[in-house]
Amino acid sequence: MKNVTITSEIVRDLLPSYLSGTASSETVRLVDDYLKENPEFLESMDTRLESVLGKKSRNGELELKALERTRSLIRGKVGFKVCAIFFTLSLFSFEIGKEGFRWLVMGEPGPMIVLGTMAVVSWAGFFVMREKVRMTDVG
Repeated sequence: MKNVTITSEIVRDLLPSYLSGTASSETVRLVDDYLKENPEFLESMDTRLESVLGKKSRNGELELKALERTRSLIRGKVGFKVCAIFFTLSLFSFEIGKEGFRWLVMGEPGPMIVLGTMAVVSWAGFFVMREKVRMTDVG
């Protein structure tokens, strides 16, 4: 095997797969060896990350908080959507029996009002959560 010189550019290209855990064992060993021999590389990467994010990003704390917030918003959005679909479909529920086709809720104002209100509130919650997810940023 040829003796190849590993440069910071090569390591920089390998960092995404290294950090995400998808790199091969050989790549992990290569990057680990480079980082042990060149600790200033990590310092320069921290400085670059700070300038891009505008904040200190030690140990991924900022990224972890953003990820958890986004996950929470997505769970809320999904919950609202499930409720919205359920309440909307409940308004249109029917049965087919011996007497034929019959709406279960139509003609009964109490359940219609409750189900309709819950459907509207759930759809509104879904759209609000959808916008919050879209607007989520690291800052």
